[in-house]
Amino acid sequence: GLWALEVRAPTCFGLVHALETLHQLLDMLGPESTFGRRQLILPSSIDDRPAFKWRGVLLDTARHFFPVSEIERMLNIMSWNKLSVLHWHIMDEQSIPLRSDVIPTLHHAAYSPHAIYSKQDIRHIVRYAAERAIRVVPEFDFPGHTLSWKKVVPESMWTEPSCPKKGTFLDFAHDDKTFEMIQSFLREFVPLFEDQFVHLGGDELKKCIMNSKYYTAHSQFASRHSIENNHFVEFLLESNAQLMSELGRTAIFWDEALMEYSADFSKDVVIDAWRGWKGATTAAKRSKHRMILSARWYLDWDEKTGEGEQNTWKTFYEVNDDFLAQSSPDTMLGGEASLWSERISSSTIEVKAWPRATGIAEKLWSSTDGKRTIESRVDRWTCLAVQRGARCESLHPGYCELLEDCSAELNEWDGPQNLVEDTNQGEEEGRNQDEGGKDPTRALVYEEERTDSGKDPSAHSMSAKDEGTIG
Repeated sequence: GLWALEVRAPTCFGLVHALETLHQLLDMLGPESTFGRRQLILPSSIDDRPAFKWRGVLLDTARHFFPVSEIERMLNIMSWNKLSVLHWHIMDEQSIPLRSDVIPTLHHAAYSPHAIYSKQDIRHIVRYAAERAIRVVPEFDFPGHTLSWKKVVPESMWTEPSCPKKGTFLDFAHDDKTFEMIQSFLREFVPLFEDQFVHLGGDELKKCIMNSKYYTAHSQFASRHSIENNHFVEFLLESNAQLMSELGRTAIFWDEALMEYSADFSKDVVIDAWRGWKGATTAAKRSKHRMILSARWYLDWDEKTGEGEQNTWKTFYEVNDDFLAQSSPDTMLGGEASLWSERISSSTIEVKAWPRATGIAEKLWSSTDGKRTIESRVDRWTCLAVQRGARCESLHPGYCELLEDCSAELNEWDGPQNLVEDTNQGEEEGRNQDEGGKDPTRALVYEEERTDSGKDPSAHSMSAKDEGTIG
């Protein structure tokens, strides 16, 4: 018979996660029992909430371009893992897949006229993600990883022959016009993303670039902007962080910005630890900055390296245990898996990501205790994900019974749709607005996470009158 079921959550995000929990509890029974009828076996109650709010995947669309449809697929599968953040690494040395209204030649840095995300595409992806309880955090990396800008402003590039790699970069101190171009770029594109956070890179700028030759060539710029002790990089990082504050956003930087330079950041700036957590943790605690962990969670790595190092879902589940166990939710926002795309394209991205990222998602949601046995659940999740249309790597030899009777209804379902009612569908705005002029998606997605009430927007609870079957 049918039983009453009550679902409670502080926000629609929690509701989305509750529905995903129900979906994964759904069994396809064989023809000998109930002729393939779906049945749901529930305990009397479920109370679930994540250990960390930041549970992300970094997607690199600069080394390889991924069409919007592929990003939608990634967001769908992320929602099945209750992941909450898409860290969109948009631009890098190889390409800038964007078209600008204020920098007419920016699209020259794209691979092709067909490998560009329009502003409408960006708004669509942000909206699509929000409907699946996922925030989109863009990354605009300066001043390193900017060789692609050579196709945009070739007169504003600097090359240092003594650097064996990454020796050419956008010379932000070439003149005030170049520096203002960077600021204009950020002013144009940051508002397209509704999230509180914006990642501003700051990594892998080789110290050999910042030498006396560079300082001498830019002495006038330093004088105009009161740059002391040749702190050119610090000036740019601090300026970009300040701009984020003016735009009502919070800056994130890779750990070099804190560990290798003497930038003076406000305390709200977040540090992304990618080179290891020990040094970054010490520096962040000393400076009272919050952190995100991405070290050792690189999905582009082969499952077994030449040194024999294992990079399976189980390794990713266990590798950062010591660090997470020592972390406080007040200072550690969470972590993310990274899909750097030097050797990943649309044909391989899902197999590279899943279910290895599922081990990371499980760690960030459920527990910091690596001793939990979760292989059977990861195995079942993989089976269910394949039935829902994902291209996953197999864990081991075996057989997925769910594939015997694939219901089209189940296979096509990719999460709750249209959580926010459309009240303005004009292309000019590209988003929905409520009566007060604010984007209701933004209010539902982000405002809850900014409160100090202690409520987690991803938390949810469910209860039924009795153990039983919901047909």
